Amino acid sequence: MLIVSIVIAAGTYSLRLSTTNQLTTPVVDTLKINKGKPVKITDEPPVMVNYIDSAVTHLKTFEGFRGKVYLDVDGSRTIGYGHHLLSGETYANISEEVATEILMNDFNTRLTEVEEKYDMYGKKAIALTLLGFNLGMGGLSRAVQSGLIKNPEKFLLYCHYKVRVNNTWVTHKSDRLFQRRTFEYNLFIN
Repeated sequence: MLIVSIVIAAGTYSLRLSTTNQLTTPVVDTLKINKGKPVKITDEPPVMVNYIDSAVTHLKTFEGFRGKVYLDVDGSRTIGYGHHLLSGETYANISEEVATEILMNDFNTRLTEVEEKYDMYGKKAIALTLLGFNLGMGGLSRAVQSGLIKNPEKFLLYCHYKVRVNNTWVTHKSDRLFQRRTFEYNLFIN
């Protein structure tokens, strides 16, 4: 095992990485505050975590890639990593590279919207933006109005989806949604 020191504006953290693994997402629950304990000094430079790139990787993992237009659960024409086609967009087939560019643009647009609307920045704004990708920005607004920012445990309430069975809406808990919410919650509180 190799101990790598990570320098973040809030302080110094240590993270154990095996020599065969690469840091690709900020698995926040593995970050441990040093609390006065010595950190093994290495000749390695500090690793800077880019939370935006990690958030986009997180979205790509959970949204999945589709190179052709499909109808999303809400009936929207969608392509790539969950991009709802806007008026005038005529994509029929796209590569993962193009889909990643679109996702980065969508993420940065929504991140700016979150920062401006909620006067929140850094990891908290990124966590809210991730939630907004899944709930929609209107759903995010309702979550914030219900006290999400003051009570971040509410992230974990958004793990359900509804399906219509015999003309009745039935609610199901999703383990994948719980994984998403746990990631966002940890990013928000740490």
